[in-house]
Amino acid sequence: MRAGKAGRLYLMGLGMLLAALGMVFIIALWKGYEKASETRRWRATPCEIVAAWIQEAQFSEPGDRRYLLELRYRYEFAGHTYVGRRVTRRDGATRSRPKLERLLTFYRPGTQTQCFVDPADPDSAVLRHESRAPGYTLWFPLLFVVSGATMAAAAARRSGRTRDRDGSSR
Repeated sequence: MRAGKAGRLYLMGLGMLLAALGMVFIIALWKGYEKASETRRWRATPCEIVAAWIQEAQFSEPGDRRYLLELRYRYEFAGHTYVGRRVTRRDGATRSRPKLERLLTFYRPGTQTQCFVDPADPDSAVLRHESRAPGYTLWFPLLFVVSGATMAAAAARRSGRTRDRDGSSR
């Protein structure tokens, strides 16, 4: 039957599409997990907060105010003194000034804390690691990969069946 063959091809294509989309998300989540894990291999180093303030930034639209946490912390690594600026690797602007004000309570000038320094590039340091949550959610797109591959394989098996005893195909 022609309609049956078209249906099986449709299911095979849909299954492969689901599996491919799942793989795209798995790759994106894995890259996020790797980035977040990278600073955990950096060396913990004592540092001192030298300056901290909230910078107001205005973007393209008038009234679209966003805020940045600006920090300066001093640390020594391999006999040299460096000044760090980042809390995490992906610092960015936020609309929530109160959120940044809460962070400022942890990073007052004169506060002794630790930063994490990249041994390969001591100019790169962060105060906090990013969340590894992307790695913990890999199971979800994996469901799409498994389901899509199963759907495509089942449709392919149906199209490969032999004829019935009476000679008609299924």
